[in-house]
Amino acid sequence: MRALKALIWGVVMLLLVVFLFQNREVLLHEMDLRLVLFGFTFRSMPIPLYALILGSLFLGVLATVLYCGLGNLRMRQALRSVQRENENLQEELRSLSPAATESKGGGPVTRSWREPGK
Repeated sequence: MRALKALIWGVVMLLLVVFLFQNREVLLHEMDLRLVLFGFTFRSMPIPLYALILGSLFLGVLATVLYCGLGNLRMRQALRSVQRENENLQEELRSLSPAATESKGGGPVTRSWREPGK
């Protein structure tokens, strides 16, 4: 499987190199960007097309990483909150039923549940 994966990646890279060599002149062509806003015209300095494509790709990846990273931070924070609540509830359970924990050897109170229909 690894050999097949390496072969596929090798073919993709070869096709990418062939594409870049065949379109070298187009990708090196310089362009300038214009923005007309409320009667004002803003122009950029001439930029090669490949730089525009790579810059756009980079900004898209950066936006995706930031968006997903913030979502992961929120989920971690929620997970910590739920874990703290779980620990507090377990501690409360232990304090409310000392006889149940002592009869089982001092360990946490556990109960096995079966799903209905099984």
